[in-house]
Amino acid sequence: MSLGSGPESLVSQTAATHGNATPSDTGFFVLGKPPSSRTRMFVATPMLRFRQAPTLYRVLLRGITVAGQRLNVSATVLAAVFVMDSRTAITRLLPTAYQALHAVFRSRMGAYRLAPPKGSLDTCYDFTSVMVVRVPRVALVFDRNAAVELDPSGILLDDCLTFAPNSDDRAPGIIGNVQQQTIEVLYDVGGGSVGFRRGAC
Repeated sequence: MSLGSGPESLVSQTAATHGNATPSDTGFFVLGKPPSSRTRMFVATPMLRFRQAPTLYRVLLRGITVAGQRLNVSATVLAAVFVMDSRTAITRLLPTAYQALHAVFRSRMGAYRLAPPKGSLDTCYDFTSVMVVRVPRVALVFDRNAAVELDPSGILLDDCLTFAPNSDDRAPGIIGNVQQQTIEVLYDVGGGSVGFRRGAC
């Protein structure tokens, strides 16, 4: 079922009926724009479109915070266009931004034993015998100051930090489906925005 913005997409084919908007999340999927009373519950950022890849929904990531502190990465390095992807599991960051996140996250998780990497996930922990794991809050800050705090399930997966670096700083970033867990994502194609509502399911 295609949900991109191409002519074959379900969203495009039902635009006349459902207003070219798609809020979605694990747990429920709805075609049609929510009522304005519910739309106010979302933080929104502009949806970016490119002629070279017109079916992809993209957003501009301006920053990342860990435990309320913004990563010390220059805006010219961090600010990048990201593809919102429901098929890719792990969020892919530009290598420079990933290294900054990796360093700060590891410093905040210093009380726990490190474990060997698992595939592309290189920041893993051994929580054997640990009763309570305290994961630092992580938020993605999109254009127009749309800050989205991730659920803990979107920060650690299989005891590893659920972010990975791209091959280089030129490759487009990807917001994966693990980071979108418990968040209702509103793809307002007609209105040109992407909205986020935390704790939706």
